[in-house]
Amino acid sequence: MTKRILLVDDDQPFRETVREILELEGFEVTEYSDAVYALPHIREPFDLAITDIIMSEVDGNQFANAIRLDNPDLPVLGMTGGGRIGDADRIKAFCPPKLFTTILSKPFLAEELLDAVNTSISE
Repeated sequence: MTKRILLVDDDQPFRETVREILELEGFEVTEYSDAVYALPHIREPFDLAITDIIMSEVDGNQFANAIRLDNPDLPVLGMTGGGRIGDADRIKAFCPPKLFTTILSKPFLAEELLDAVNTSISE
């Protein structure tokens, strides 16, 4: 059975690249440019949510928290490049514990993404 992934990132070229990597591995990907648009869909049968952490309207922490309330068993993988806030490691340090199954620092290799996805889905 094909695994379904919910992908949210406001950086369109980056989001498209992540989607392409995942689709080449056989995942079905539903993507949104902002968590605002993805929020109504968090109860759908996804196997994993992947979200950017630094976004304008609803950030990744808020989005992951909403998922935890409505769909607590859905693993959430966070991604950050630091954005306007700065260093990605500082961003990771301020994320609430257990909100994300994994946090990847952008840019990352396709192998790192796939390892994190497969680990998150299998836990």
